[in-house]
Amino acid sequence: MLLSEIEFNGVEKDIEKWMRLACTVDVGDSICKNDIDESISIYYGTGNYSSITYTLHEDLSSPDTYVLRFDFVENPPHNLGLGLRFDSQDMLSVLLHMGINSNRMSGFKADFDTKLGSSQWLKMNLSYGNLLYPRINFAYIFRNSELDVYDMDVLDMNVNFLQHKFRLYLSENYSRTFSIGIGLEAELLKNRKAMSCSGANSTITMRQTGGAQDSDIQ
Repeated sequence: MLLSEIEFNGVEKDIEKWMRLACTVDVGDSICKNDIDESISIYYGTGNYSSITYTLHEDLSSPDTYVLRFDFVENPPHNLGLGLRFDSQDMLSVLLHMGINSNRMSGFKADFDTKLGSSQWLKMNLSYGNLLYPRINFAYIFRNSELDVYDMDVLDMNVNFLQHKFRLYLSENYSRTFSIGIGLEAELLKNRKAMSCSGANSTITMRQTGGAQDSDIQ
């Protein structure tokens, strides 16, 4: 099938410009279903759309050619989440998430995630940009953690510390195959307390008992 035109329905004009650039087919191409599916995969990869469909119909003004039309249904731009977590250390903790413009492809975005309990953490990410230039991002991560030091499976020391992490970077998230980020990161650790339970000198092991793992809050 030879394309004479590509239409985008349900998107803003500035986003349509990017979609045409990202599309794997173009006017004048002879296409098949796999070519269209590849473009749809790219658009779904933005995370901004709950439904993407397409139709092909014959172009009456140009015999033996077809018009390809994409139809988009956007996700809600903002989101809010609440969860409860039970474990042996915190017993009960509350997880909160709030996103402002999280599902928009351009403009200002803000995302906040936090855990409330005996070991708290907070993640905040602010960004601004459009589809043709890299986004400017600022991220802040805080966590209150504890580290238990064991001597032969007996608690020897408990260390409580605060972590502050700052990131300022540029990112490009809408490439066809990968995303790129470059910037600066600073980290501050503050020891709040270190309580020793014994003074024995022997081989010890360390176990983190509170806070979030790096994979949880990256």
